[in-house]
Amino acid sequence: MDSSQSFLNPDFSKAFLNPDFSKAFAGFTLPGFDAETILAHQRKNIEALTQATQLATESFQAVVNRQMELAREAIDEASALVRDIMQPIAPEARAAKNAEIVKQAFEKGLANAREITGTLAKAHTEAFDVITKRVSEGLDEIKTASESAVAKGFNESKATAKSRVAA
Repeated sequence: MDSSQSFLNPDFSKAFLNPDFSKAFAGFTLPGFDAETILAHQRKNIEALTQATQLATESFQAVVNRQMELAREAIDEASALVRDIMQPIAPEARAAKNAEIVKQAFEKGLANAREITGTLAKAHTEAFDVITKRVSEGLDEIKTASESAVAKGFNESKATAKSRVAA
């Protein structure tokens, strides 16, 4: 790249013929901009999102499987209930038995709902924790990069000042 080709005067004549943009723009640099570091940070972000998505998918599959099990159990219990209802029994005993059946079904439904809700809450917490951790790491990375840039700028200014004094 000749000296006339700079950030302010780039040569784009071949940029779009080459699908590898990192090579096409390799000579164009911005002061204080480290593309590799930014790409590394973005890779970490994508990895965190992938992990959170994987956790959510696994939990969703677990919930669907558990709901299918609960549906099968409900069908089996309904079949047993129908068989039981067909048995002759005194009306007073039938009322007491029906009340007990309704109570058990209600309690079981609540327990199942708590189980499913607990599974979903745990999944959301795990996925959210992955994202929260990555955001925190990302902010720490920004802080470190900023501090490094400030220190580098200070050292460059100090060196420039020394060279002016020496001249």
